[in-house]
Amino acid sequence: MESTVYNDVRSAIYSTTIDLCLPVFEWARFRKHKGGIKLHTLYDIEAEVPAFVHVTPSNIHDSKAMPETPYESGAHYIFDCGYNDFSNLHTTNRIGAFFVVRTKTNIRIKPKTWKRRLPEGVVSDAIGCLTAYKSSKDYPGEFRKLIVENPEDGTQYIFLTNNLDASAELISSLYRNRWSVELFFKRIKQHLSDLFDKSNFKNVKDRYDSSI
Repeated sequence: MESTVYNDVRSAIYSTTIDLCLPVFEWARFRKHKGGIKLHTLYDIEAEVPAFVHVTPSNIHDSKAMPETPYESGAHYIFDCGYNDFSNLHTTNRIGAFFVVRTKTNIRIKPKTWKRRLPEGVVSDAIGCLTAYKSSKDYPGEFRKLIVENPEDGTQYIFLTNNLDASAELISSLYRNRWSVELFFKRIKQHLSDLFDKSNFKNVKDRYDSSI
């Protein structure tokens, strides 16, 4: 059997919404009295820098940015619940990239094989296919469904991945790395706070007016 080929790229794909002061940034309107943008970010976990950013209006769903994201064969990509789009995940699989996506509790697969001896913290580890008609058409291949329990509070996390060979510990640790992109978003919002802080509107407007 041919061994699975990995590379060192491990990235988290997440988004964050940045509110903008609507009287200044009228082009960013997405509600009657609100303005903002969404940053869909491919974050390199190893280098701790964004590798790709796609900017959309705030009301665009996360999954709509998936086709814009560049993927590399053999690399691992970590998604949260907003990216349960099986057609786009199938595209990622076809180019030889690996994904780990946190999924909803109602996801159903028809298991073909499952592991009997599980490491501590792993509730279930099975390989199978999706049972829902539309989802199975969008992704006709095999998934690995992994249920992991947080030892601190007992919360269970359900992951789907197309990496059928990696250890459960690796899949779980990949998802935990998502916090690095959350910290990045926090820093971005701190630096850009004067752009969406309504209390700072006059200063922002004065600087904006003087620049045009």
